[in-house]
Amino acid sequence: MSVVVTDRIEKTILLRAPRTRVWRALTDAEEF
Repeated sequence: MSVVVTDRIEKTILLRAPRTRVWRALTDAEEF
């Protein structure tokens, strides 16, 4: 995945999901 695509996904997550879910998603993504 390109940086642009991941950046868009992160922005949509930030807009839709609560901060707790956002941080969990980001930390889980870093593990991969």
